[in-house]
Amino acid sequence: MPLRLSASVLPAFAAFLFLLFGPSATFARVQPGDVEIVRDHYGVPHIYGRTDADAIYGLAWAGCEDDFATVQKMLLALEGRLAEADGKDGAVLDFLSFISGAREIVDTAYDAAFTPAFKTKIEAFAQGLNDYASAHPEELLRPGLFPVTPKQIVAQYVVTNMLLTNMYLDIQKIFWATSKLRNQPALGQQCLCLQPPAHHRGQNLPGRQLAPAPRRFV
Repeated sequence: MPLRLSASVLPAFAAFLFLLFGPSATFARVQPGDVEIVRDHYGVPHIYGRTDADAIYGLAWAGCEDDFATVQKMLLALEGRLAEADGKDGAVLDFLSFISGAREIVDTAYDAAFTPAFKTKIEAFAQGLNDYASAHPEELLRPGLFPVTPKQIVAQYVVTNMLLTNMYLDIQKIFWATSKLRNQPALGQQCLCLQPPAHHRGQNLPGRQLAPAPRRFV
């Protein structure tokens, strides 16, 4: 049987969206009734909608159905709050998020980096997360995380891409005091610096830098 978003939650969605965006909203909203999520016998979601934005909304919703805890933890890390849920382990990603400068980068580049059509898709994804959170408050890990904005969605992916570099493993060693220092002649001060290109579409973008030290972690 097809799994559809329950019509019983649509009035709550409408009230939530009005409070979130108010009458001054400047972009089209996804109508949850236009979205259909059908899971096959493996549990894989097949998402149908009238527009790309509808399908992306359904993708966000289905992802929350599958693992809302992980969705929230990545957003908590972006806000520097994952340690609230995961303690010292979470602080590693909180720190990584801070030194990435993801929020500042996205705030600076968002308007010029994406076309209006693509922004509509990001907005649909954010709406899907926010609607799921509004409909399932019992699943929230921490208060005050939702609603999220389209810029937060993009910044979260900036941080997620940093995880692919395995850089967080070295930061984790520092937090867990398992890093080994290699003695070597000091060749001047060394530092870990994450700095985007100095010039991007005519704008300087912010970066993050750690305190310099004459020895490096390996």
